[in-house]
Parts: sequence; structure tokens; C-alpha cells
Amino acid sequence: MKEIYLNAMKCVAKDPDGRVYQKITRIILEGIINQDELWMDINSDILKIMNGDIVSVCLRKTEDIKSIKELIKNETNTKFDCVMIGIVFSIQSSVENSKYYSTAYVSCGGLLVKLKFRGVFGKQLHLNEYVRIYIKINR
Repeated sequence: MKEIYLNAMKCVAKDPDGRVYQKITRIILEGIINQDELWMDINSDILKIMNGDIVSVCLRKTEDIKSIKELIKNETNTKFDCVMIGIVFSIQSSVENSKYYSTAYVSCGGLLVKLKFRGVFGKQLHLNEYVRIYIKINR
């Protein structure tokens, strides 16, 4: 399955608002390849990301939600540390310093993901569409 988003990112903050939840951590990643920004709530028991870690992030569409279990099993066994499945519930556009940005919000069973990006990626992403977010910590 082809990626609709792929970037190497650096963890620049954990729980920036000072709130602490049991087993849940909010991380902020900044793009290395593209200057994008990703905020995600993660299960800190499963994914132990530290400030300064370099993380590969891949986003793929999920056309058939019923066959997702086998697909994820095959993909995560070889390349990734974690996968999150979610639904896109908002896409917003903005202009900063004369540059156009899109921000996609994804709900992954109560864990939220916010991806701010530039480029044509936004045209491939639609409201109420299921996506898979793959994460690999590069240590």
C-alpha cells in the first residue's frame, strides 16, 4: 500500500501543557525532511519515545476496514514499532508567512493526532476517511 505521507521527524516535546495522564503521553514532532508538525497522544507503555528521538512517520489510507487486521499484521512485523488506526474528523487550511498549510485531525479511539503540513498530501486525504499511522523510532 502506498504512503500518502512520509517524513522523518524529531521529538521536540513531551506533555507540553504539563498534564500527566496514566499511560498516555502527548508528543510533538517536527519534520526533518519537510517542515511539518505532528502532535499525537500515544500509549506510553507501548511506544517509549524520548525528547530528541528521530521518528519515521508514515500515513496510509484504509479503504477496506474489514481487512485491516491482516494488513497491519504483515506491515508491523517488518518495519514499524506501532500502528494507530483512526478516522479523519477535521481538515483545516491556513496561511502563515505567505505559505499555505493544511491541518488534519485524526481520532484514534480517543487518542488524538494533529498533523500540520504543506504540499499536495492534503488533496489525498478526506473527511471521515480511515487512515493508518505507522511509527518507527530510529535509535
